[in-house]
Amino acid sequence: MSIIFSETLARAVVYPVPDRTKAISYIYTPDRLVVAAHLNDKWTTINHTESSDLDELDRFYSDHCSGCEFEDGGRCESVRNYGVQFDTICPDGYSVPNDTEEYSFTPAQSIFQIDLDIANKKNIFTQIGRAKARMQGTKVEDGKIFLTALSLNPSNVHGDNYICWGSQMQPDNLRGIVNLFFSSRFNNDIVSVRDFRRNCTHIRRVVNAGDYDTCKYNFIAGSADALLMIHSGVHLGAFFQMTAAGFKPIPECSSIIVIPLKAVEIDHEGETYRGYKTPYDACLKGWFVSSTGELVGQL
Repeated sequence: MSIIFSETLARAVVYPVPDRTKAISYIYTPDRLVVAAHLNDKWTTINHTESSDLDELDRFYSDHCSGCEFEDGGRCESVRNYGVQFDTICPDGYSVPNDTEEYSFTPAQSIFQIDLDIANKKNIFTQIGRAKARMQGTKVEDGKIFLTALSLNPSNVHGDNYICWGSQMQPDNLRGIVNLFFSSRFNNDIVSVRDFRRNCTHIRRVVNAGDYDTCKYNFIAGSADALLMIHSGVHLGAFFQMTAAGFKPIPECSSIIVIPLKAVEIDHEGETYRGYKTPYDACLKGWFVSSTGELVGQL
């Protein structure tokens, strides 16, 4: 066997992305590859519980607590536990305000993106910095992506679109980033949850109006479970195998191939193997790729 076609399986990088997307896209720069997931409208359901406004508690303190014989360092235990302990009655017999409202809503179309390193071959396709998120409508026509002129932020996202993770660790792939974002608790520190819900309505109105502009994102696929990412300077065997099979590098960089993958299970000699399948190659066959990136062969 040659160096290119060695006896061991060629390997590249499998990068998981969210499912149920309108599009998976990229932006190329010389030192990084931005990968984006354009989520469908109503991708998930957000359940939120909101307590009474703190201003209401301040008014209660002014009216009933100041000078009370049960005061302890300014506010008694009943008031200090507000928002944690419910149905609280203060020692003097007054009901501490603790009204809560529970509501559910679905996020509008959204875009989550992360930068991947393509300059450092030792860390090829590893994430750089924090992920970004925003709500914005996406339309795909003839392999081109169009975005609404309006974009608005959900909760837990800064004004520059960077996600605020708090004490949580950012996952190492875009699928995990999206899943953790929507499963985490939303707070009112940056964008209130009420404004988040209101922003969803604004985005949907713009989408329904069809107000779209062209954008800088390059279309990869409508949906995928993962991306097979190959750099000729790191994954030489995989690069030659895939180019020989008819897969092409991205137009902006002749050394990088990005292939959308679908999750599959195959049975072989009584064993079931989970992995991914590429689109059809030049021979109208898909390739089976293991979950760790080995190119096993054509199916």
